[in-house]
Amino acid sequence: MNNVEHIVNEYTKIDLHIHTSASKKDGLLVKNNTVENIEKILLPKLIENEVNMVALTDHNVFSMEHYQKLKSFENKENLKKVLPGIEFDVTKHKHRFHVIAIFDDSNQKGIKNIQIVLNKFSKCFNNGAYAFTDFVKIIDEIKLPCVTIAHQKSDPKQGDHNQDLSGIGYDNFKEELYIDYFESLEFASLDTEGFLKLRKVEDNLENLRYITGSDCHNWENYPSKDSRFQYTFIKALPSFMGLVMALTEFNRVSLVGGSLNTPVLPSIKYERNQKEEEIRLSPGINVIIGDNSVGKSAILEVLFNQNPNKYHMNYLTDKGLTFTYLKDLENKTLYNGQGSIRKKYEKNGAKLEDDKVIKNLFIEPSTEVYTKNIRKNIQNFIDYLKYNDEIFEKQEAIDVCINVPFQEVNTAYPTFNEIELKCDLKTINKKIEKIEEALFSISSLIEIEDDKKIRDRLNKIQKELESIKLIYLKEKRSYQITNLIVAGINRSVKKIEKEMTRLKSDAASTIDQFERESQKVISNYCSYLKKVIHKKEIPNYRTLSLSIEPNINGNYQFYSSIKKLTFSQEDFEKMILYIVDKSKYKKYLDLKDIGLEQISLNRFENKESELTKEEFFVQQCEAYIKKNVTSKDTYIQKNNEVLVSKGYSAGKNALIYLDIIKDSNNYNLLVFDQPEDDVSQNKISSELIETLNLARKKKQIIFITHNPQLVVNLDVDNVIILEQDQDLNIDIKYGALEYEEKGFKVLDKVAEMLDGGKEVLRKRWRRYGKQK
Repeated sequence: MNNVEHIVNEYTKIDLHIHTSASKKDGLLVKNNTVENIEKILLPKLIENEVNMVALTDHNVFSMEHYQKLKSFENKENLKKVLPGIEFDVTKHKHRFHVIAIFDDSNQKGIKNIQIVLNKFSKCFNNGAYAFTDFVKIIDEIKLPCVTIAHQKSDPKQGDHNQDLSGIGYDNFKEELYIDYFESLEFASLDTEGFLKLRKVEDNLENLRYITGSDCHNWENYPSKDSRFQYTFIKALPSFMGLVMALTEFNRVSLVGGSLNTPVLPSIKYERNQKEEEIRLSPGINVIIGDNSVGKSAILEVLFNQNPNKYHMNYLTDKGLTFTYLKDLENKTLYNGQGSIRKKYEKNGAKLEDDKVIKNLFIEPSTEVYTKNIRKNIQNFIDYLKYNDEIFEKQEAIDVCINVPFQEVNTAYPTFNEIELKCDLKTINKKIEKIEEALFSISSLIEIEDDKKIRDRLNKIQKELESIKLIYLKEKRSYQITNLIVAGINRSVKKIEKEMTRLKSDAASTIDQFERESQKVISNYCSYLKKVIHKKEIPNYRTLSLSIEPNINGNYQFYSSIKKLTFSQEDFEKMILYIVDKSKYKKYLDLKDIGLEQISLNRFENKESELTKEEFFVQQCEAYIKKNVTSKDTYIQKNNEVLVSKGYSAGKNALIYLDIIKDSNNYNLLVFDQPEDDVSQNKISSELIETLNLARKKKQIIFITHNPQLVVNLDVDNVIILEQDQDLNIDIKYGALEYEEKGFKVLDKVAEMLDGGKEVLRKRWRRYGKQK
């Protein structure tokens, strides 16, 4: 990192609590921390520990000599900034505590005035401390912007509070934090960090920010004898304003540090009058601000829209600017142009699911097995109808008359064998007996079972066993009928044999014919009986269910479902009755014993149709399934609540849309033109800022805004500023919120260009704003 950086490329490692030999209160502890030893001892230690920003903070005194000496080594390797500071001993509510004041280093004349002011208030230094009111007067008299950091080394609710802010009493401690007088609490112990985090959660101390300081009194041991000491890292430029911005936004402060994300788009390269220039981009949030009609939307459209508005292109060309469409990023970028989010949802009936980006988050359900089983049951029903056709055919085959010859013949009379189709009733009776025993046992269990769930399950088993018993009883009845019919056939065979023995014929051919016809009648009769004995029942449909798993995207669940997730016997009957002639068949059981050739179908006329009746039946079933069963149904849930986006306002849908796409894995770069469109001020502060804050952790973001909350309160990483100069040329500058250069400050431009910008900045830091 170097001082000319416009944006934050890495964390800044800080230590704002280092003592020198000027700290007389510390006596022998600091005797070797001399000006001469800065270069010999302190500087090498700072470089060794890769510290980027430091402050020398002695007790109630400012050593210009020490400060200037260390300041002379700025930009030596990793040391980028040295800030002036003092550690004040302050009393309030009869308790003494330490406050570190860090001053702006941009006014060297003002820095020289620090010790002069301290000398002026020397009479106010009583019993080794300043009264809090005098401390405030000193800060005001110095007239340099500063941040104040109170010292805290123990649990605010317990223990020894000597020299801790919480020594003034826990209620007063919370009040001081609430009024934002102290930008932060400094601690050195990891135990204290845990206590502070606990108190922040317990008492909802949103303003509680804390950092570490080495409080080093002996440079030889820098940073500390305690090997557990952890440095504080700030996501800010190494400058006083960077420190201010970090201490007024807790997300910028960390004890971990590490590297920032790699940006998808490191910079925007463009040409100004055929000379190449670039805008460096942060991997986090990059916001574009500027006057109306200055070209903000035009630049984004040309960069991210393959077919930009010609007016926008011509406007930039007239200004001598050339931007090029970023084709390489089109599959990684989600671009929403000016008003596009609003247009998505301002139409009546518009739904979140209508957007193509959100539509891609729905995963088509796999219905192959589900529909295959439905089709299998349709085929079973057709087979049933065709089986009935076979029975009717066999009935016609046995309805014939046989001529019995009476002529006597000398040939031997043919013999006929009796049919052996007797059914064994012992086995079926045994099955029925076992079923009845099981039913009795289950019935007894139901009477004594108290658990309703178990009792319901037993009832369900009891019903299933009763159904099986009915099947066995039907089978027993069929067997009984079969035995009766077989007995009758055998009697007839015996009668025929007796009759044919009696009969004799002269014509052998007549006997042969009689034999063939008789055998055929008996064979057909046997086939018919087999069909009747094993006659199929009209098919019952086993209920099928389809399980749908959502596609989870952040806090949202995307369900791509079908109209009927459960297909039952009732649904099957409804489908069949939809296809057949309703005037003839009122209910499903009316189709019992009906054959395919007999059944009457809606809209089917065999003579005119190119399809067979079976093909037409299947075709109608498929059409019914497509319309009433597998037609697509999508919906979105958040925290188990279904979002009825059709009834939401355009602003609410826009917020949900942004909240969803922040977690989408399909895009790494999000580009918006005024994401705050149609979103109320209240929702901007309570929801939109939080959404964008979460999005920046995973994605690079670029957007245009006219709302200061989306710059200051969102604490954006990079502000790209467009304004016209006196010659109406577009001037483009950029930098972090804390970025400053001669004649230019990003925060000044935010306050100047955005309506309400000054007020938003004032609310971010009250005391610091007054000093400005």
